Amino acid sequence: MATLRGKSVDRPAVNLYEIGGLVMDPHDPDPFNVYNDTSWKPLLDLAENHT
Repeated sequence: MATLRGKSVDRPAVNLYEIGGLVMDPHDPDPFNVYNDTSWKPLLDLAENHT
């Protein structure tokens, strides 16, 4: 809720629980496939390499 109020938080406002838990296919053309969207790449790399 702090994020919604504009206050600082001590963790990212995103759930990394299922990132990397499924088969990741960056070539899947599904428009809802975050693995082929370049704007998601930094977050996906963070989740893959540091969690």
